[in-house]
Amino acid sequence: MIKVNIKGKASTVFLICYTFICTTATADELHLKNGDRITGKIIDLSPTDCIFKTNYHANLQVKRSDIMHLKMLQPDTDTAPLNEQLFNVQGKGTEDAPKQTGKKDSSPDILGQEPDEDLRQIFLRESNVLLKPGEKEVDVALSYTRDEYANLRSRQWSIPLSLRFGITTKLEGTVELPLSWNQREALATNSVSKNDATGIGDIGAGLKYIFKQQDKEWPDIIGSFSFNAPTGDGASPLDLNDISVSSGYWQTSTSLNLVKTYDPAVLFGSIGWAHAFEKTIDGIDFAPGDSFHYSFGMGFSINDQITMSSQFTGAYQTETKMNGAEIPGSSREPMSLKTGLTYRISKGRYLEPSVTFGLNNDASDATLMLSYTHKLDF
Repeated sequence: MIKVNIKGKASTVFLICYTFICTTATADELHLKNGDRITGKIIDLSPTDCIFKTNYHANLQVKRSDIMHLKMLQPDTDTAPLNEQLFNVQGKGTEDAPKQTGKKDSSPDILGQEPDEDLRQIFLRESNVLLKPGEKEVDVALSYTRDEYANLRSRQWSIPLSLRFGITTKLEGTVELPLSWNQREALATNSVSKNDATGIGDIGAGLKYIFKQQDKEWPDIIGSFSFNAPTGDGASPLDLNDISVSSGYWQTSTSLNLVKTYDPAVLFGSIGWAHAFEKTIDGIDFAPGDSFHYSFGMGFSINDQITMSSQFTGAYQTETKMNGAEIPGSSREPMSLKTGLTYRISKGRYLEPSVTFGLNNDASDATLMLSYTHKLDF
C-alpha cells in the first residue's frame, strides 16, 4: 500500500500529469525538471520531499521543487482515500473529490493538473485529429525549396498559412492559404535567363475523421479528404520558361493514415490517391496523371519539451495526357526524407524546424522549413 503524507495548508502541488500511453504500465513514474524519468514506487510524499523506491531497490529522496510530473499507480481498493487527499492539497473541498462507486478502475491516479496533449503527435497535426470540438489551431511557416535538374534551376520561398478547427471529437477541418515567390533559371553555355512569379498559391480545404481509435491491437485509423482550388492559370506545359505560383488545376485527394503509440515513440504511415482535373490550354486538353502516394515514419519523445521525428514519403504519378494521348516520359516517382524537431515553447505554442531531402531526380533537392503552431483559446 502506498502512503501519502501531506501536512499543513502551506503545501501546494506544482506537479503536472504526463499523458503516458502504455498497455503494460506497472509502476509509478517520477519526471524531473532536468529531463530524467524514474520508475518505481512512491514511499512517502511530504510538502517538501518525495521518497521514491526505484526498480533497482534503492530509495531516493527528491525535493518537490525538482519534480515536474508525477504519475501514481494505485490499487483499486485504495483510490477513494487518495483522491480525497489529492483534492485537499489542490485547494478543493472533499465534496469535489470523485465518489467511490464500487466499480473497479485500473487507471493510474495522477497528481496535479489536467494532462497536456501528447507532444509526440504535434508533428502529425496534418494527418491526425488532435483538436477537441471548438478548438482552433493556427500554423505559420517559412519554407525555402531549391531544385536543380539538367539546365534548369528553381527556387521557391513560401509562407504556408493554415487554420485547423475541431468539429466533433472525431472530425477536424482544415483551410490552407500559401503565399509564394517562385524563380526559375534556364542555364545556357554563355547566358542565364530568369523568370519569377509572386502571389497566392492554390487554396486548400479538407476534413479528417477518426474511423477507429487506438487500442492494444489496432492503431488510430484516420481518413482524410481535401481539395485545392487554383488561384491562377498556372504555368504552360508548352513553355519551359513559364512560371507560376499556382498549379492551374483543380485537385482532390484522399488518404488513409495509421498512427500507433509505443511510449516513448509513435509510429505512423499513410497511403493515398490524388487527382488533378483536365483543363484546356491554347485549345489543347491537358490531364495531369493521377498520383498514388505513401509514407511512413517515427517520432520519438526526448523529454516533455522536445520530440524528434523522421518520415519517408514516396509517390508515383502516371503520365500526363495531351488530347487524350499519353506523353512519353512524363510519369514521375519522387521520393524524399524529412527529419524535424518539435519544441514546445509553452502550453499550446510549438516551434518545428525541419529539413526535407530529395532522394531522386523527380523530387526537389532540399526544403528547409520553420513552422510555428499556436492553439487559440487554449
